[in-house]
Amino acid sequence: MTAVAEEANPPPVGGAAAALRGVDRGLFQVVALLWIYALYDLVRVGVRGSTAAATAHAHQVAALEHSLGLGAERMLQQGAMRVPGLVGACNAYYAMGHLAVPPIALLMLYRRAPARYRHWRNVFVAMLGLALATFWLYPLAPPRLMPGPGQVIDTSRAYFSFSRTPLAALGARAGSSAPSWGGGTNPFAAMPSLHVGWALWTTLALWPVLRRRWTRLLLALYPMAMVLVVIVTGNHWLVDALAGAAVTALAAALVTAGSRGTRRLTGSTGTASPAEDRAGGRAPVAGLEPVRLSASTGPRLR
Repeated sequence: MTAVAEEANPPPVGGAAAALRGVDRGLFQVVALLWIYALYDLVRVGVRGSTAAATAHAHQVAALEHSLGLGAERMLQQGAMRVPGLVGACNAYYAMGHLAVPPIALLMLYRRAPARYRHWRNVFVAMLGLALATFWLYPLAPPRLMPGPGQVIDTSRAYFSFSRTPLAALGARAGSSAPSWGGGTNPFAAMPSLHVGWALWTTLALWPVLRRRWTRLLLALYPMAMVLVVIVTGNHWLVDALAGAAVTALAAALVTAGSRGTRRLTGSTGTASPAEDRAGGRAPVAGLEPVRLSASTGPRLR
């Protein structure tokens, strides 16, 4: 009787196995992205240019901004200094906070919109590659490292900064505003600003997923707030912020073009319905409706 009962009611191993497969896929994504970012960080330090070239390029950027009427770095920094606590908050977020947002966005996409996750994950990786190429071809000293009176100051010296806390080593690896010319970072990796690029990437990736008005308002303001952060801390020129947005757009265009080329070669549409995109399921095949059962005639394909 016991054997018959066990055969009639087998343990629900299917659901558990599917859950384990989902966990395995998620862990693989996490490990792969961590390795990709570690490789990016290593190469970013290795492509550091000379001080002379970085300084010369900084003069070029400053002259370009002056000719276009965009040289607002010092004005924005001085305005922020009049707001209590704002500069310290910008230092802290520039050093550490921005690193938390892309993983959170990727996790939300992975769970709620798998099709968008795959696309924007690839865009993120493409952005890293484009940024590395620019760091190598155009090393650029940030405003905080440019000498002379009337220049932007290094806010990490006079305001709260992770460079004066036990988290200094981690902050330096994250590209913080610590005034370091050596060690494990590249102070001349200013063009483009990936802080701004990642902020815009987050907005574009999550916009269809987050539908409440207040969340979309935060998404819309996030890139603009990041521009303020990178300028106030003296870590980027305004042109760097524009370049960060351009890298995001270029990476998205390249990934989209690559996906379309792949679909042409494989003959796949590569599209997903909104319900499939949110749930990660499979949509019905185009042109066919589900089989419907009829008590009189049996299954029919309608």
